[in-house]
Amino acid sequence: MFRNYIKIAIRNLWKERTFTALNVIGLTAAFGVAFLLCMYTFFELSYDQFHTNKDSIFQVYTNEERPTGTESSFSNPVPFAGALQEEVPGIKHVTRYRRYGASIQIGDKTHSVGTLWTDPDFFKMFTFPTALGKKKNPLGEKSSAVLSHEAAKRLYGDKNPIGETFDLPGSGSDKPVVVTAVLEEYPETHLTGILII
Repeated sequence: MFRNYIKIAIRNLWKERTFTALNVIGLTAAFGVAFLLCMYTFFELSYDQFHTNKDSIFQVYTNEERPTGTESSFSNPVPFAGALQEEVPGIKHVTRYRRYGASIQIGDKTHSVGTLWTDPDFFKMFTFPTALGKKKNPLGEKSSAVLSHEAAKRLYGDKNPIGETFDLPGSGSDKPVVVTAVLEEYPETHLTGILII
């Protein structure tokens, strides 16, 4: 009986070959797109899930009314962080960051690197595992830098970079930047580059 149903289904599908092909192709494309969307969503949701205080960390957005409607942005004025910490109760730490490329000079060689400039509280809020150097507040002093594992390897090879210095032309400071820590290797969904204050 069941075999008859299968035979009838195959005959009907064969008789309407064009309709069958269109349905199979459409169904395959739909499943493929759904699979890719699920993978993308899981990838996006996996960002920064390793931080100890992830449920207590928030990003501040600013809403601006424009003729085209309301626009949200996480760009805020420089004094905003200090004012927020002073005037809003319950805020332990505030950090600002700015990401861009920079050229650093080690000896007579110049390297282009991606940098993230932050406040000292950055490592009090975020728990990036440290492989070498200061584990507690590595950005506590001015002109200190934390390198990612990848950046340390690229800039210093197998040499231990802790205590090494580099110059940052155009920063307005003649003082060399001191490497205070190197982060452990981490997946793509974590921060990359060099952290400098």
